[in-house]
Amino acid sequence: MSISLSWQSNYKTLNRFNRYPYSDIVSKVLKYKKKNHIALDLGCGGGNHSEFLSKEFKIVYAIDESDEAIRLTKKRIKIKKNAFVCKFKEIPKKFDNYFGMMIDRASITHNKISEIEKTIPIIKKKLKKNGILISTFWSHNCTDVKFGKKIKDEKFSFEKFKKGNFMHSPITTFLTKKKLINLFKNFKICEIQVNNYAIKSTRTEEFIIVVKKN
Repeated sequence: MSISLSWQSNYKTLNRFNRYPYSDIVSKVLKYKKKNHIALDLGCGGGNHSEFLSKEFKIVYAIDESDEAIRLTKKRIKIKKNAFVCKFKEIPKKFDNYFGMMIDRASITHNKISEIEKTIPIIKKKLKKNGILISTFWSHNCTDVKFGKKIKDEKFSFEKFKKGNFMHSPITTFLTKKKLINLFKNFKICEIQVNNYAIKSTRTEEFIIVVKKN
């Protein structure tokens, strides 16, 4: 099954999408937003963050590889042509230097590290000067890494999880803080927040990084 079809199944069959915006994304957006920003939701899923952004910005776009995600997002908000199926690496050239704010709630992190390394420079091109990207990545300290299979020649990336929090994720990349910083070396790093969640013997750790295009 392709990555796109796997996420399609998550949204359509398993109903695995969030209905409310992630509180840390909300707080970061409110901290860094400007009135004239045009916002983009990268990997919009069920549209929970797109809906929040639509209340804070006059112009909002949303993209996702899954057409079911776009259907769900359009159902939640009247976003019309501004929500469309698109891979991160294929955002049209007309959006170069266009967005003042981008958010990514654990979408980029669900790709191979080699793909992430190619994607981030492309995303940078879409930001205006001083534009802000708020992104979340899974940390190598997540204990459920052990349930996945290491992808050959992809140092930080895993697939085929037998159980645990990432069982329905086709690919997940777990970063060290050093690697995270290296990925965004061509941005100004505004802040990195580390969140830990412990449930019984499971530990989930994530990085929330805020960067600015110089």
